[in-house]
Amino acid sequence: MSFTLAASFLAVLIGGVVAEESKPACYPGWSSDTQDYILGAVASFKGNNFIVQEKGWAHQAACDANTDKKPCYPTVWQAATNYTSLTQVSYNGFNYLLETDSWGYVGPCEGLSCVSGTCSKPHPPSTKSATVAIPVPTQAPQVPPESPSPNPNSLPKMWAGVNSYFIYSLPPQDQEEILSELNKANIKTVRIFLTAFGKGGKGTTSVGSNDLEEHTCGEYDDSILSQVDAMMPLLVKYNIRLLIAMHDRWNLDGTWGTCDAYCQKYAGGPGKDLNSFFSNPEAQAQFDQRLAHIATHKNPYMGNRAWSDIPEAIYSFEIANEAQGTSNQYNQFSNPNWWCGRATALRSVIGASSVLISTGGGQNFEMSLGQENFECKALDIVAIHSYSGDMDDIRSNLEHAQEQGKKHGKIVIFEEFGLQSGKGDFIGKVAELCNSMGIPWMPWQVSNPTAWSDYEFWTDDKETWSALAKWAKLAV
Repeated sequence: MSFTLAASFLAVLIGGVVAEESKPACYPGWSSDTQDYILGAVASFKGNNFIVQEKGWAHQAACDANTDKKPCYPTVWQAATNYTSLTQVSYNGFNYLLETDSWGYVGPCEGLSCVSGTCSKPHPPSTKSATVAIPVPTQAPQVPPESPSPNPNSLPKMWAGVNSYFIYSLPPQDQEEILSELNKANIKTVRIFLTAFGKGGKGTTSVGSNDLEEHTCGEYDDSILSQVDAMMPLLVKYNIRLLIAMHDRWNLDGTWGTCDAYCQKYAGGPGKDLNSFFSNPEAQAQFDQRLAHIATHKNPYMGNRAWSDIPEAIYSFEIANEAQGTSNQYNQFSNPNWWCGRATALRSVIGASSVLISTGGGQNFEMSLGQENFECKALDIVAIHSYSGDMDDIRSNLEHAQEQGKKHGKIVIFEEFGLQSGKGDFIGKVAELCNSMGIPWMPWQVSNPTAWSDYEFWTDDKETWSALAKWAKLAV
């Protein structure tokens, strides 16, 4: 069954009522019986869950979209594998279809839900009968109205986090498993990248993610943002916040296999190289639009609030991961004011948002610690990356960063570090140092399964996980 067919067969005439031409009806929609639905199809409507049985739509139970104890269909807390293939659902004014093993977005919907064929007046669900009519709303179902941000519990000055850059690409049950274990270990933040990621990447259960701007600058595929949307209620549940790298510098030259729209326009082809991207006014303007698009994206699972208004799930926006990093014989460190320019533009969009603005780190200590970033008024955080294994070198650079941070009123985070072997011992040494200095720390990276000869680790690496949990619980 195609998405188009699934969405279109519902737009039929019932009792003189016609669906709006602009949008198809919401599932379950303009049908007098269940012939268009397979057994096991589910829907939530006005706080109640329903399922298609042999005799028609049956009321299951009351539900609450804001809790995992009695979630409404479809739910971000349950895997797609818990549903029958080709299940059709509507949620918050959008239709979805389950094909194979993941929820497919069909499109926006509106209109009455009339599975009984009467469409006469609202009927509350009956608890005495197995088969009932879904109540008819007085207004078409819509995305929830915007609600103000709750007063979030702010992070303490000292905390521990981890990188897990593609966690949103995992099935919901795997996301929850990771977040639950991180919560037990007293981890307060998770850092992600908005970048393409392949299905099954790094040996995981990833369903895959599309790049936000795959081919053309300014043409956005928001499916990746929707994946992050769906994860946010879990983050709140486990009291963990995101650091969101809004771009990955390594996509500019396809270092790890992704050549995005900026790579194709500014770096690929004769006469083009990465040096031009960071000093090109057109590239900067297009990149600023990307940042604004992300920050103002609205999450239907969080009261339809813009990301910049969800500080209980998002700690910081990062301009880019390791911008101006050097590779492929190019030195792109051509515009030391680039971070501040982008941060200033982003600040003009999000205003007094409680979500902080971070550099996103540099490729090493030198590129992370540019003086221009400490002096930039629009930047809240200077993030530091280094894969040096020399503890004296690490201490010296962190002391310099801390001194500059205090002088200019910046938060300093040791945001990326790690070793491919001896991970547990090294994380322990770095974490102990950072705890003594009051600098938040985030090793690279948590992923299931553990990569025994690489940086990734999980609970099966007991030595490393034990070190993470031990020092995270002391990060106070």
